[in-house]
Amino acid sequence: MATVPEVSLDRQALSAVVSQSRTGGVRQYKTTHNTVLGLFSLWLDRVEQRRCLSQLSDELLRDIGMTRFDAEREAAKWFWQK
Repeated sequence: MATVPEVSLDRQALSAVVSQSRTGGVRQYKTTHNTVLGLFSLWLDRVEQRRCLSQLSDELLRDIGMTRFDAEREAAKWFWQK
C-alpha cells in the first residue's frame, strides 16, 4: 500500500491559512485553495527541473558545479522531497 507524503507548509502560507480561518467565509477558502494550488505548482516545478537536470551533459553539469552523481541523486528524489 502506498504511503501519503507528509506535507509541510512554510510559515507564511500557514499563517495566511490560520489568519483567514479566523475571519471565515470565502476568504478562508480562497487562501486555502491558493495554498494548495501553490503546493501542486511547486511539486510540478520540481518534477520538471529534476527531469531537465537529469538530461544535462557532464560538461553543463560541471559548469553549474555538479557531478553526474549529484544530478542523478537529485533527479531520483520524489516530487515532495526538497
